[in-house]
Amino acid sequence: MALSSVIGAFGGIASIVGLISLLWYARKSSSGKRIFYGISENVPLASAFSTDVNKFTILYGPRGEQQEVESAFLTEFRFANFGRDSIRADDFVPRNPVKLLVEGCKVLDISMSGVAREVNGIRLGEVETEGNMASVEVLWDYLYHKDGARLRVLSDGRPGNLGLVGDIVGMPQGIQNINVASASRGQRSLLTLTLVFVLLSLCMWNTSTHSSLLKPQVNTTVLQALLFLRGQ
Repeated sequence: MALSSVIGAFGGIASIVGLISLLWYARKSSSGKRIFYGISENVPLASAFSTDVNKFTILYGPRGEQQEVESAFLTEFRFANFGRDSIRADDFVPRNPVKLLVEGCKVLDISMSGVAREVNGIRLGEVETEGNMASVEVLWDYLYHKDGARLRVLSDGRPGNLGLVGDIVGMPQGIQNINVASASRGQRSLLTLTLVFVLLSLCMWNTSTHSSLLKPQVNTTVLQALLFLRGQ
C-alpha cells in the first residue's frame, strides 16, 4: 500500500475521532449546573467639582436624608445558568448563600433591572454595607438553561471588585467569572484548533485515491470545530 494511502486513511480516521471528541467536549462543557457572571457596563454618571465662583454638588437619597456624592458610577452586572441542569432554591447552602459582593467603593444602591423570565422568582435581599464594601443576597425559585438576571449597582466611585459568591449544591466548580473562564477556555481552544489544522494537513496530504472519501469528513470536522470555538 502506498505511503500516501496510509497517511490518507490515518487522516480520515483521525478526523472522525477529532469530530467525536469535539462534540463530546462541547456537550460535556454545558452539562450540569454552571453559573457565569460578568460586568456588561461600567458608566461614570457625574463628578462633583468646584471653582472659585461655583460649586457643582451631587446629592443622593430621599429628602432630608440626602448625602453628597463625589463621583457617581452605574455598573450593570449579569448572571445566568449556562448549564443544562436546573438550579433550585433547595440547592442553596445556608452557611454560604449566593451574594453579590461589591468592594472598593461606597455603594448607594443595588437593584434588579431585568430578568430572563419572571416565573424564576429572582429577587434580592437587604443590602448590607460596611465601609467600602457591600453585599446583597440573590435568591430565586429555580433557574433553567440561560435563565438569569441583570443587576444595577449605583456607587460613589468606581467599584474595585464586583462578583457573585456563594456555594450551590452540585456545582463544585463554583460560580465563575465569564472573563476568567473565557481566558482559560481560550488556551484550550487554541490547542484544539491546532489539532484540527494538523488533522486537516494529514487529510490533504492524499489528493488522489482517497480525496473523494476524505474531503467531506475534513470539511465537517473543521466546520464543527469552528462552530464550537465560536461558541466559547
